[in-house]
Amino acid sequence: MSVSQIFQDFCDNFKADNKDTISSRYKEITKRLNKDFWTTDSDTSHSFNL
Repeated sequence: MSVSQIFQDFCDNFKADNKDTISSRYKEITKRLNKDFWTTDSDTSHSFNL
């Protein structure tokens, strides 16, 4: 298997099937962490999405 094929397989494995679900869960987790550690209900503060 070539390096390019290995890299393509690697990238394909990161594709999300349901972006809405992932986005919703990401915001829920961020909101909970902010509530516990930063005393805020924000679902975007202190987050970084790659």
